[in-house]
Amino acid sequence: MPAAFLASALIQFVLGLVVAWLLGPAEFGYYALALAGAVLVQTFVFEWLRLAATRFHHVEAGRAFAAVLLRWFAGIAAALLVLALAVAVFGGERRLLYVLALLTAIATGFADLRAAMLRAEFRGSAYALFLALRNGLALLLLPMASALTGQAEAALGAFFLSILLASSVLEWRLRGQQDAVPPMPAPVSAASDLARYSMPIVGTNLVYLGLFFLIRAAIAWAGGIGASGQASLALDVTLKLFTTAGTAFDLLFFQLAVRDERERGAAAGRMRVRENFERLLVLVMPMAVGLAFVVARIEPFVVAPAFRGAFSAFVLAAVPGIAAYALIQYGLHPLYQLRQDTGRLMAAATGGGLAGCAALGIALLTGAPLVFVMAGTILAAMAGAAAVLSRGLGAGFMPGGPFWLRLAAALAAMSLCLWALSRLGDGPVVLVAMLVAGTASYALAAWIADLGRIRALLRGER
Repeated sequence: MPAAFLASALIQFVLGLVVAWLLGPAEFGYYALALAGAVLVQTFVFEWLRLAATRFHHVEAGRAFAAVLLRWFAGIAAALLVLALAVAVFGGERRLLYVLALLTAIATGFADLRAAMLRAEFRGSAYALFLALRNGLALLLLPMASALTGQAEAALGAFFLSILLASSVLEWRLRGQQDAVPPMPAPVSAASDLARYSMPIVGTNLVYLGLFFLIRAAIAWAGGIGASGQASLALDVTLKLFTTAGTAFDLLFFQLAVRDERERGAAAGRMRVRENFERLLVLVMPMAVGLAFVVARIEPFVVAPAFRGAFSAFVLAAVPGIAAYALIQYGLHPLYQLRQDTGRLMAAATGGGLAGCAALGIALLTGAPLVFVMAGTILAAMAGAAAVLSRGLGAGFMPGGPFWLRLAAALAAMSLCLWALSRLGDGPVVLVAMLVAGTASYALAAWIADLGRIRALLRGER
């Protein structure tokens, strides 16, 4: 399943670049805003169902509960369809884009719920089939729609259609493979337990997604929809790089902490999360430093001419804050999830959201450059969230001085290598040399310093 997830993430990453190239900054700005809005709606109304499937559904005893989740989904989807009909009538000039955003939220909500059920049932082949269908259709439909029309509506419609068709084929394949589930009422106790567990997580995700949406909207207001398109592409690329790496890391290591807590007690689970945080630093920090060195050189090969210059500037602005976001999401959050103290996550997101909004308001009122609007907003939000979370970490969680010195030495070795190679000029040969040599120099330095117990990892120990 992690391999299928990583392959899917890579395809979505490439698709974003292709669609931006074909649509241009202005139409991609509309597309990115509409898709971000769809994700917000999906998270707000459907994410708790996915969390329910992940936490409570299983193949032996969860089929009746799955039927309840699907009925809840159908009721919410019906309400959104009524809203979409109203938007189609009264939505204004680009009403089709708004309608498609709502339909995309419904389709993605169902797809994520169904995928969570498949993972909970450990049906890896069905999950891989769904991802292959979804990504294959997207690879075919999105570039075609974008190239033929150059319109955000067509691109978002193709995105929606790829999810709808993939889900339909999967349901057809799965039909008849499970026993019939008799109707049953939703268990009230399970619903209340679910709300206590999931709502803080949903709220946390909404705050961060809302902040990223607000940044796009603010840049559109201050600099125009074309500037928002340029900023959105850079933000999307940076987010996908760090969140894909973080999610893959979480899939590999978080369950080890759960196992340690179950088998050896809470202290062992906490120690495992602490070790995971060190390993995450070892992964995220070189990504941030390396990206800062090479983004301007990669830019001519991956983005359309209309995005160049602005793309690398916005990526450099986003990297520090997004790297901090990844450390918070995949390094600090697991400790509170292990404790089932998810309320702290909501408090941290709220504090971070307020700090980010304050920074955004100040930047807009003072007429700060758009790259500073992005950089300041994300950094302020992450600093606020980290301040709240740090109060509950406990003594000894953060790495000590020796670890930071060894990490700094490894990053310095990589930076020196990248700087030296950058003096050789531009071009693909130098770029490839920088990517290979930078990775190799950091890996060697990390192995010598045994950062994150990398030697044990290479021996197959976790």
